[in-house]
Amino acid sequence: AGQRSGGRDSLAPDKAPPERAPPERAPPEKAAPRKGAPRQGTARQGDQRMDCKLLYVTAEDAAEAKALGRALVEARLAACANVIEKMTPIFWWEGAVQEGSEAILLAKTRADLVPAATQLLVERHSYDLPCVVALPIGPGHAPFLDWIGAETATPEAHGLAMAAPSARLTLTFSCLGHLYVHLFTAFYFVIVLSLEEVWSLPYHELVELWTLGALLVGLAALPAGWLGDRWSARGMMVLYFLGMGGAAIACGLVDQPTALLLGLAAIGLFASIYHPVGIAWLVKSSARRGKALGINGVFGAVGVAVAGLVAGTLIDLFSWRAAFIVPGVISVATGLALWVAVARGLVSEGARDSAGHRPSGRGEVLRVFLVFLLTMTVMGLLFQATQAALPKVFDLRLRDLVGEGAFGVGAVVAAVYTVGGAMQVLGGYMADRLPLKSLYVGAFLFQVPILAGIALLGGVPLILVAAISVLLSTAALPAENMLLARYTPERHRSLAYGAKFVLAFGTAPAAIWAVSQVQALTGEFTWLFALAAGLAAIATLAALQLPSERKTEKLPVMSLVDRLDHLVLTVEDIERSCAFYERALGLQREEFGAGRTALRFGRQKINLHPNPSPIDTKAGRPTPGSADICFIAAAPLAEVQRHLESLGIPLVAGPVPRTGACGPLTSLYLRDPDGNLVEVAAYEETPD
Repeated sequence: AGQRSGGRDSLAPDKAPPERAPPERAPPEKAAPRKGAPRQGTARQGDQRMDCKLLYVTAEDAAEAKALGRALVEARLAACANVIEKMTPIFWWEGAVQEGSEAILLAKTRADLVPAATQLLVERHSYDLPCVVALPIGPGHAPFLDWIGAETATPEAHGLAMAAPSARLTLTFSCLGHLYVHLFTAFYFVIVLSLEEVWSLPYHELVELWTLGALLVGLAALPAGWLGDRWSARGMMVLYFLGMGGAAIACGLVDQPTALLLGLAAIGLFASIYHPVGIAWLVKSSARRGKALGINGVFGAVGVAVAGLVAGTLIDLFSWRAAFIVPGVISVATGLALWVAVARGLVSEGARDSAGHRPSGRGEVLRVFLVFLLTMTVMGLLFQATQAALPKVFDLRLRDLVGEGAFGVGAVVAAVYTVGGAMQVLGGYMADRLPLKSLYVGAFLFQVPILAGIALLGGVPLILVAAISVLLSTAALPAENMLLARYTPERHRSLAYGAKFVLAFGTAPAAIWAVSQVQALTGEFTWLFALAAGLAAIATLAALQLPSERKTEKLPVMSLVDRLDHLVLTVEDIERSCAFYERALGLQREEFGAGRTALRFGRQKINLHPNPSPIDTKAGRPTPGSADICFIAAAPLAEVQRHLESLGIPLVAGPVPRTGACGPLTSLYLRDPDGNLVEVAAYEETPD
């Protein structure tokens, strides 16, 4: 490999490595070691030189290739990495030769580090099955191999698990961010109860001051995510902690409603950063993503649960100003800690992620889009209205139980949301084991009588139905997220989740307006929750329109294999079988080994065994005519059918609809000379 990357390091083995490498033919012991890095993994073992490799990795774009290269070098799994920013792959797809665009990463490492390096690349790559090829580096270039050995760590320093401090710190800061965003967007509903007395203003006027901030939490999410992708996720998270904390401190220092309105708007603006940036950053940086997201979700639920308790405690101990200032100072301190971690290279940007779920047909995508447009809007309205109204509902109806102070109301709110947050774990458990549509429909259906109960009940029964309502909303989230991933084409998945956050938080102004207006007109919230019950009934009917569950839809979380390389057919006559497959489907005959015969197509092949087979390693009962094989057509299915008819090959069935590994397809069926069933199929929509 003699290509260059941006005019920097030549990859030819007889060239000098980058500026930190020793000059050509310099003895290794005279090379200056990197500052702070001892010379590990000596390249000499007697007269034997270390076996070194050049890792060839394709990436979606230059940004991903650079992120992967930095991760390898930071982990000392590669001596250096080169990025070829643009490569044009040429490939056969949909019956024609097509072109694409990719980047190439070339990393120099030792052979004994290749497994650990490959694991890191697979964990952080945007492709589910990335191309990672280890190419040899000529053993005759001693100084170059010595330099690679000096610039990489021993395998014992990594191990295949490679617990990364960066990933743990990313999880820590992301979880704190999730807790803070829900705490800062909920504590005002308890603080406002104190401001009613201090400023002598009615509740509905004070609660409306949060309307602009709530609107910005939703509307600013899309530009925040755009900046996170194009600038820096770490930088945006630092800005999030510092900005939201500073805005909260400012709110605690104001003396009149207009200034408080601006401070709350700033809280909403900076809070909008977290969901599109913080969760995506966590996914990029985590090897066990499901576990990381589960922990992160618990922190978000805790933030909602303790918001009322924290605010109520600080108000009762100090004043309403402390309820703003103390959390603000903590957020600013967290932002400074993250800034230091970023400056010292302790946390990374991570690599792009792809969920890898299969796409659905266009009709299903359109139907699900319309259903989710309604159900996610209703879900957002129910969550925001309940969060805004419950403190005042408890204040009005539970005074005999909680007393006059803010602490009692905050404690009850905290208890309700703690129970609901814990159910997110149960919701994820059920979503892995039960039909997602049934869970989603059931969550809305049971909300109808529960919301009606909140409208009418008081005392302890009110606390119980409020907890169940929050429980249902929280338990439905894993099912909603999995359904959204299932029915959204992968290339639009980030946009779909961005739209979900806009709907979830963008409904807040409407919900807060409804809360303030109903309370101002009636002095209570009976009609608010009656309206919410009606919306839940409408959402139930809409969710019923989701496509029916398919028994084959569940996929394993992780596969330890890449693809099918070859399969074996036991046939009565190898020559007859070769002639059939060459003539009918265009497979190419090839000879290999000692008199072995195979039929090749694309990257796979079919090995042909005679009957009886002289090969020792074979199937338990190899029988001609017992196979059932499905090929994906490289040409339009109608053209395949005309070709078979022209050869006089009869169809057993077809064209008929079927379901393949990646979604709906249409199939033709025929039989080969041994009676094996041969299926030739085409997908209704090209899989991503």
